[in-house]
Amino acid sequence: MPDEPVPDDAAGLRAATARLRAVVEAKGEQVAMLTAALDAALELELRLAEVERRQEIQHGLKEIQYHPRLIEGCLAGTGLTLDQTENPTDIMN
Repeated sequence: MPDEPVPDDAAGLRAATARLRAVVEAKGEQVAMLTAALDAALELELRLAEVERRQEIQHGLKEIQYHPRLIEGCLAGTGLTLDQTENPTDIMN
């Protein structure tokens, strides 16, 4: 459109204005599509971060499951143990 000469008459100006409005509207549609695509990409990124966080938690739980010394070390300061006694104490009574 910049290469087109600007008309001197009102009808020509109206036509040029209509063409410019059509271009702006088309660009608005493109912007809307790009915005929707960006929103979708951000949603996927958030989902991926959530999956990665869950995998890290599962890995940590597996480490604890296969290395009970980790829990025993934490319990040592409390006086509690993981060893089961023959007569467990009912803490509710």
